[in-house]
Amino acid sequence: MTTSTKKTPRKRKHATTTYSIGGVEVCRNTFQFLMGICKSTLTDIIRHFDENGARPRLSKKSQRPQDPHFISSEQLRRVLKFIKNYAEDHAIMLPGRHPDHRDWHVKLLPTHV
Repeated sequence: MTTSTKKTPRKRKHATTTYSIGGVEVCRNTFQFLMGICKSTLTDIIRHFDENGARPRLSKKSQRPQDPHFISSEQLRRVLKFIKNYAEDHAIMLPGRHPDHRDWHVKLLPTHV
């Protein structure tokens, strides 16, 4: 909504978007260049965010995420379970604790892993 003391508030036609890289505010063209995306893709992402919030973009045909590297929550749980089981079998305890180090369950995996 617009904020004005003289006129009645009304819905804005275009939202203001700020772009930042590493905490530094940059212009839209610099953001597009550094992220390697074209103008239409960035516009589509902004429109999708305004309509749906922070959700993955879905393909219209299959209703699956467009990102081919998308991992479902079930797959993520299975990966975490595998890493924890592997670390339990092959990791070594971290030698030499610092006095301020609270977690003593820290384990190291061999470098070739």
